[in-house]
Amino acid sequence: MTRVQWVIQTNIGPDDEKNRIIEAVKNTPNTRYVPIKIRPFTDELPDLHHSQEPTVVYGATGFINNVYKSGLWNPGVFFDEVNFNYVAWYMNYGPTLLNYEGVTIYSFEDFAHQDFDSSTLFFIRPVKDLKEFSGTVIEFGELQAWHKRLLGTELDPQTEIVVAPPQNIREEWRTFVVDGRVVTGSHYRTDGRLAVHPGLPVHVIAFVERLSKVWSPAPVFCMDVAEDEEGKLKVIEINCFNSSGLYASDALDIVSGINNYLLKK
Repeated sequence: MTRVQWVIQTNIGPDDEKNRIIEAVKNTPNTRYVPIKIRPFTDELPDLHHSQEPTVVYGATGFINNVYKSGLWNPGVFFDEVNFNYVAWYMNYGPTLLNYEGVTIYSFEDFAHQDFDSSTLFFIRPVKDLKEFSGTVIEFGELQAWHKRLLGTELDPQTEIVVAPPQNIREEWRTFVVDGRVVTGSHYRTDGRLAVHPGLPVHVIAFVERLSKVWSPAPVFCMDVAEDEEGKLKVIEINCFNSSGLYASDALDIVSGINNYLLKK
């Protein structure tokens, strides 16, 4: 019988989320668990047999990107640079995207040299889903100081960033989508403060599944959803599942959903 091979990087944190994925894999039928350790900041790949079994890899963003580039395992990761990109979300989701109005794309370097008052607030995030840094609201003067500190570090000054006016958000959820269906999710923030608890409102599930029929970046992905100050649901961002945090989502539902999809294929 065909099994799904889950390759999980064990030298990543937080331990709670990693261990929940591991336990879910161990407790899912027709599944083989393969633990690995990868040295940080290297292009190292696991020494794995390239079997015909479907293989899913879970780990740090840099490692996941190296697995994607190698193309050695099927599917390996559910990712590609074209779809996991703010421009693709903007083109496909339009005004349903939280940061849609007033958006500009700069290189980090070019934006740091713009002429804005130092106290002006901006939302910024990388264009690509490579986790160079997390999306944040920041004063322009603070961003300029950050830019100076980063010169000569691993963050490329030519990294493209999305710049938009800050939005007021009431609630935020993370959803896990497999083959157009939300298999689990979690609330994770209220009024900008961490507030993690399991479960998703019915209207959030319906919103995500409706948009997934409009466009999906991959058969498996994460969609983060916000409720704005007017009570409207908006897409915050799309994330590659293979390096996404779980919050209070059900790891067993994630593993089972992905396995069922791959074995059905």
